[in-house]
Amino acid sequence: MLNKINQAYSKNAIAKTKQKQLATKNGAATFYVVIFTTLLVTVIVTSFIRVILSESTRTINADLSTSAYDSALAGVEEAKIALVRYRKCLDEGYTANATAAVGSCERLIADIKNGIANDSCDTIGTALGRVTSGEVVIQEQSGTGDNNSSAYEQAYTCIKISEQTEDYRATLNSTTNTRLVPLWAADTNSDGNREQVRAVKFSWYTGENTGTYANNTTIPSVSSDKIPAVMVDVYQTDPTFNLAQLSVNNVGTNHSELLLLPGSSTGITTVPASTVLEASNKTVPVNADTSAGHNPVLISCANTLDSAEFRCSSVINFPAPFSGGSTRNTEALALRLSLPFGGTADLAVTLCSTAGCPEGSEIPFDGLQAQVDSTGRANDLFRRVEVRVDLLDSAFPFPEYALQQTGTADLNRTTWVTDNCWTADNGTVTACNNSGSAPAGL
Repeated sequence: MLNKINQAYSKNAIAKTKQKQLATKNGAATFYVVIFTTLLVTVIVTSFIRVILSESTRTINADLSTSAYDSALAGVEEAKIALVRYRKCLDEGYTANATAAVGSCERLIADIKNGIANDSCDTIGTALGRVTSGEVVIQEQSGTGDNNSSAYEQAYTCIKISEQTEDYRATLNSTTNTRLVPLWAADTNSDGNREQVRAVKFSWYTGENTGTYANNTTIPSVSSDKIPAVMVDVYQTDPTFNLAQLSVNNVGTNHSELLLLPGSSTGITTVPASTVLEASNKTVPVNADTSAGHNPVLISCANTLDSAEFRCSSVINFPAPFSGGSTRNTEALALRLSLPFGGTADLAVTLCSTAGCPEGSEIPFDGLQAQVDSTGRANDLFRRVEVRVDLLDSAFPFPEYALQQTGTADLNRTTWVTDNCWTADNGTVTACNNSGSAPAGL
């Protein structure tokens, strides 16, 4: 009997032990599930936090970058204001005086000239009287606290200006189809005279221009889907040129029209001076003339932009003026660039002192465009931009034709030019007569 009781007790103890072991295993499993679930949730939450912080940082940096860029652009606009006032003061005959009152023409000219000569960052701030030195804080509206944009710490910190540029840059399109480019070379020898220009390197059409590549080996009627053809008018005179020379078979002047068409070869096409000279003697429109010397000129254009900035490149050599003199008058040497068949093209013109434009013969432009290098700041982030600012209106409306008549009706008009009448701002001459006889010799 006792043995049976012991056996029953043993079985009962074994059963309880098994139950305890099972309960322990269930508790451990639950514990592990909780741990892994907690770790998983922690990883997910941490990942979300990192993504949120990363996006927040990127948003803040993007806002600061945009604000810094806007600050740099504000500096560019300030430079434009200063340059407009500077050119106006020079045109009115003022000279530099560093001791004149701030805001006067004399002081403005002195500050800008000194800033350009010393490559100073403070040129614009001091010239406009914003600061005496250092950065200029940008303030969009008056007020304090949140109403003052200086609370966002926006400023332009450095603006450098140069009136000499390595080339002339512009864009031709349907809105601005013509550019008149005076070839004002710098005085690199400091002898008081501009350097003589013997040739120009002319390039056009970049990867930023719209349209797909196609060679215009013949004169196109529409080139909106092609690299556009460019018309280059060359104007050149003798140093002693006067209007009376126009009546004697253009002696002393040189006006040539060159129609440059994109070709398929590689390299840089050279347009010889003889072609420029022959093109000046045409008597019919260039797009209808097939005689020698008046055909369009095919220019090398690359299929791809591997290392070159422009697809089409050419060198145009200038002849001596018609009078046969060897001296060019660089003050009266200019190009008129236009797109006769439409399209869009970025372009660049580089001056050269030697025919063919060999390396080392480049001459900087002086007084045609200003190069503005502006650095803006927002908090501790900086942005820098560089732009070209035209110092004269090279995109003013230019007549495409001298006279044009359609049909068979007679043109009953008398047209004359005078060299003894002009308008002036000083009040001495305020108007010209609109009728009368042409001066002798015209």
